[in-house]
Amino acid sequence: PDKISVIYNGVSIPTTDSHVRESVRARLQIPESHTVVAMIAHFWPQKKDHLTLVRAAPLVLEQHPQTTFLFLGRSTDYSHQVEKEIERLDLNRHFRILHDYPHVGALLSALHIGVLCSKSEGFSNAILEYMSVGKPVIATRTGGNPEAINDGENGTLVDPHDANQLADAINDLLDHPTKAERMGRSGLERVKSLYSWEDIVRKWEACFQTFKQAAS
Repeated sequence: PDKISVIYNGVSIPTTDSHVRESVRARLQIPESHTVVAMIAHFWPQKKDHLTLVRAAPLVLEQHPQTTFLFLGRSTDYSHQVEKEIERLDLNRHFRILHDYPHVGALLSALHIGVLCSKSEGFSNAILEYMSVGKPVIATRTGGNPEAINDGENGTLVDPHDANQLADAINDLLDHPTKAERMGRSGLERVKSLYSWEDIVRKWEACFQTFKQAAS
């Protein structure tokens, strides 16, 4: 381990304002009173698990009926399966599914909670993007997710494939908005200190200098 250096992914920190958030919600026909829970991930069934969030949704809506769930990700055969499950559970009016969006940073500003329920994961850009706009994150305890999320500090970790646990985590943040805001602020500070592009570039430069010195 002492011979290995890890350089994480980097992320840009977007700047948005209330007008941008309002225009996104209007474009997606999301009522102003609704909380937005989003999962930004391509519909890859080998890694991602959108279905668990779909099955958690009724448990969330029992306590928080004014909630809209948003998916953004590349369309595959799996996305059709997800859409059928949404229809089976009679949740169409509570879901928005996008396969493309011109300004992801603007979209991120309109959500309240970022979710990433994965079966397996590397080091997720989506988690960094959620944190870069100051949103609390709920992610599965798999792959590199626990390296980005300090459980209880800047987000919540849940077990994969567990709709009940995921719903509990979402409801907890919706029940405690001050806690959600604190987690969002903590995530933004974590991004600024560890995952900003400026910091990542410096680490790569130092890495290349080390190689250069070793070669000489």
